[in-house]
Amino acid sequence: MSSALSSLKRASTLLAIALFAAYISGCASREERIKEVQAEANAALFVNDTATAIDALREGLAKYPDSNELRVALSRAVQNTGELEEAASLLEQAIEQDPDADQLWVKVGELRASLGQSEAAIRAFESFLKNHGGDFLAWKAVAQENEKLGKLTDAIKAASKWNEITPSSQPALKLGELYLASRNIPQARSWFSQAAAYADNFAAKDALAELIKLETSLKQFQQATIWMNQYTQRYPNELRDPRIQESKTVLDNWERARREIVEAAAALERERNELEAKRLADERAEAERQAAELAESLAAQEPATVEGDPSDQSEEAPDPSGEKAPLALFDDEETTSAADSSTTAETTGDELELSLYDSAVAAYEAGNYDEAIPLFWELLGENSNDAQAWFRLSQAYYMQNNWYDAESTILEAKRRAPRSEVIAHQYLLTIRNTQNITSVLEEIKALRLLFPRSPAIALTLAQTLRNANAPRSIVTAAYRDFISLSQRGAPGYDEAIQYLQNGN
Repeated sequence: MSSALSSLKRASTLLAIALFAAYISGCASREERIKEVQAEANAALFVNDTATAIDALREGLAKYPDSNELRVALSRAVQNTGELEEAASLLEQAIEQDPDADQLWVKVGELRASLGQSEAAIRAFESFLKNHGGDFLAWKAVAQENEKLGKLTDAIKAASKWNEITPSSQPALKLGELYLASRNIPQARSWFSQAAAYADNFAAKDALAELIKLETSLKQFQQATIWMNQYTQRYPNELRDPRIQESKTVLDNWERARREIVEAAAALERERNELEAKRLADERAEAERQAAELAESLAAQEPATVEGDPSDQSEEAPDPSGEKAPLALFDDEETTSAADSSTTAETTGDELELSLYDSAVAAYEAGNYDEAIPLFWELLGENSNDAQAWFRLSQAYYMQNNWYDAESTILEAKRRAPRSEVIAHQYLLTIRNTQNITSVLEEIKALRLLFPRSPAIALTLAQTLRNANAPRSIVTAAYRDFISLSQRGAPGYDEAIQYLQNGN
């Protein structure tokens, strides 16, 4: 009996030791147990047994609910089975448990976007960007999701940040597309042009194709032809692009029609010249005939005979040397002189022939804007980086009240000469006719910082505030700022003084 009790006591002791050892072992190897669960799940995934992996991870997470490693691993596993909602929720729980794991917001945003939940996706990406504002891919995703929702203004802001962080053809192309969707044609043109200026073969090609398509749809065929020539030179193997083929058909028809008109005009001019030459020849022949008849008539007349003394007759007879010969209507010497004069005039004209740029400027200054505009476009076809030509072209459109073409061309000038005060001022004058007052004021304030000593830009700010019915104190401050930069007699000076004195 005592022997049995002793054996039982010894077994109980051994069991207690084993249980204690197991307890101690369990407390010391929590992280190892979590790793074992992950290893078991990974082994199942390796043989494509996703269900077993998910079961193992669920059991492990039930035992260790504070383990983000298991939660993230389970999120990946259920994502592989298409359970995107659960995958996103698991990641959100992980971030809630560990706020420092905010990099997971990117994956949440991607999952929400895949589920078509653009609003939730944007919130996730924006949560990530609070601490990672330099991640251009997140800004790109925000732009894309806002575009899906039709929130074009927010999409443009996000794409602008994307372009600010990594300037390249891709964000510039996206900005062009967004501005086009919002019907801001000048900005769309400008961003397509900027994207096309990059030397890569990705978005730059698409941007140039979009620019050609846009100009063609607006019937700006001369500009479209310039871009088409650039496209052909840069991408000779990409001419099957439907946008290019469609635009090329339109441009070829326009060029054919234009050539036919030019040829018809030339034929009419030749016919007119021929008729004019024939008329002059007929008039000359008629004059020569009349002169010949007059000469024959005078030659046929005999001198009058007077009776009496021959000596008297000789005294009274008129001196043949005193008679005046009939005048020829076309004198050879005079004709030669006229020809020489014409030749001299032509030579002088050739020597004084104006350059293409001078001709364009002369037409502009004469108010012949319809004549000046094609000349400036021809100049830009030779050198599209000529900021002065873009500036002059914009002025011509501006004088015609063609505000949107004026804006798109002044943007091209501004992009090529960003430090030009004159171009910046013309840009501000132009956008007052195309953009809302808030956008205009933002642009003016930005350029006011860039050109702090510019009276013209300071005056534009004051006038814009005044026209927007800003508080009198703000307009007064703007006019005072202008006066501090200007001088008596300068444009706008009297206007500023009158406002400061009378408030109107």
